[in-house]
Amino acid sequence: MPAASSPRRETQPDDLVAAAVALAQLGSSSADFEAMDDSQIRSALATATELQRHSDLYKSWIAGSIARRSSPELGNAGLAQREGHRTPEALVQLITGGSRAEAVKLVKVGTLLTTVDTADSLAESDPEAARLFQSKLAWQSPLAHAVNAGDISIDAADAIRRGLGSPDDAVTANHLEAAIRTLIVEASGTLTAGLRPTPDQLFGAARNLRDELDVHAIELREKTQNDIQYVRAHRRPDGMVAGTFLLAPENGDLVLETLDQGTNPRRGGPRFTSEPGKTWAKAVVDDPRSNDRINVETLMGALQAAAAADKSRLPGRRPAVRVITVEDPATGGFSDGRLEGSHSAVSVATVERNACDGGTVRVVIDQQGQVMEIGKEQRLFSPQQRTALAVRDGGCMVPGCHRPPAWCEAHHVLWFRRDRGKTEIKNGILLCRHHHMLVHNNGWDIVLRDGSYWLIPPVSVDPQRVPRPMRSNNDLIEKIRRAHSADSAAATDQTPRSEPESRSSPGTG
Repeated sequence: MPAASSPRRETQPDDLVAAAVALAQLGSSSADFEAMDDSQIRSALATATELQRHSDLYKSWIAGSIARRSSPELGNAGLAQREGHRTPEALVQLITGGSRAEAVKLVKVGTLLTTVDTADSLAESDPEAARLFQSKLAWQSPLAHAVNAGDISIDAADAIRRGLGSPDDAVTANHLEAAIRTLIVEASGTLTAGLRPTPDQLFGAARNLRDELDVHAIELREKTQNDIQYVRAHRRPDGMVAGTFLLAPENGDLVLETLDQGTNPRRGGPRFTSEPGKTWAKAVVDDPRSNDRINVETLMGALQAAAAADKSRLPGRRPAVRVITVEDPATGGFSDGRLEGSHSAVSVATVERNACDGGTVRVVIDQQGQVMEIGKEQRLFSPQQRTALAVRDGGCMVPGCHRPPAWCEAHHVLWFRRDRGKTEIKNGILLCRHHHMLVHNNGWDIVLRDGSYWLIPPVSVDPQRVPRPMRSNNDLIEKIRRAHSADSAAATDQTPRSEPESRSSPGTG
């Protein structure tokens, strides 16, 4: 038994039995529950959930003990190893018949509970041994105590643990312990009249707290997510095409937003007041096709429209992927942002890139969270300006890239938010999405000098950061520029000089 100082609730066995009896008394067949009214059936599910919460706690204690008896130090003498399993998770999964993820959760949380319980038991008799035993998990002690006391569920504890991650050089164990205490209050439902947040909501809250503690981690996670994205497709023997994909939150939100446009009325989307809108919404609701089939038609329609697009023009407004950020009134700067759809954190660089090509809407919020003012959307580059950029640049201006204008985004050479760059043609340049992300995320710069654009690599690519000329993909534009350069050179050669040309020393401007 743990020491008296442990916050474990000693009535756990009685609570488990009481929950089981309460559920058993409600009925013994589906017919018994079918006979209940709405209020009774809702209460019945709450009773079953309470029993499951107690049962999960016991399962995690047992899984933690299995993990301890299967530690790598025991080698083949470990419990899981003796029974032919490489890991305790595999043995737990075999016994429970659950998923791999469920077994991992039970082992991770169970190990935490077992470790903290042991340290608590040693606290009075051998404090030094307790500190050594618990040293790596000490910051998670409040989480273990809350689970043992029945304040939060195993699922909630696992969501908090995964969302916060581990201490590192930027985020200390003390920071994470304080975050855990905040999240335990949220998970218990104390602040929401007993209504407990879901594990997914807790994971998001924990991730947001971690992001607030370490903004740099957002950039690292964003880069990792972008790096591991994929779309894979293959043709099956029967002629059908199958595939899988994994997308970073920003790209994933764009896909979901596009698909949602086709099925929105079926999921309680906005009510239309215009007759054409009502007619369309009713047609979607009454459509005999499944949502999956409508998704296919929506995606195919979007791909066909893109394939048929006039490559001399830039696309118009795309399905909205909105990024929300907070501006500092004193400096005009802003923090990292959140994607409106998934609430995933995005880096300042991504906020800049979206503001660069997607437009902004200023929303003023008071201290109580109420909207005081909303401005009009600023479409940063007008269709006419985009057409001009398409003609001048002929596509992505990064040397060696030949993406057409329709595949490009309009980038501010002097950034729209960071540099207060103007939305004018000479301050705009076309970049494909890949190179636009490089400029905003990887330290590449673009400068305008004497009417020409230059790409400056980061120090990691070129320690001297030698500027690289950016040429238009439109041969006619380059022909005009070459002719102008030749005329200027000829005029310079014919200009009489009575004294040497003056030059500025480096750094004098």
